[in-house]
Amino acid sequence: MASFYAKTTDCNVDDDCTYFHYCDNGYCTHEGLYTSFSVWKFCADWVTMILVILIGFLASLAGIGGGSIYIVFFYIILNMSPSDSAGASILLITGK
Repeated sequence: MASFYAKTTDCNVDDDCTYFHYCDNGYCTHEGLYTSFSVWKFCADWVTMILVILIGFLASLAGIGGGSIYIVFFYIILNMSPSDSAGASILLITGK
């Protein structure tokens, strides 16, 4: 599964990268959803999806939208960069 996330820091092995990242041709690349092999990563994916649905629902009820809240969840729980978090938030909201 190809990752659409931007490649970040230089690496030689997977251990040089942070969690949710792997070494791909000398660059740390963020793993895609459902490519996790550990229990923590699998649970983090599902917790994020559930929180996004719940918070999005509550934010819509309040009339404020959930875009900025999505960015925080992706940044903290999935360890995405801020720009990748913003892009994923826009993708969730607009579908484009």
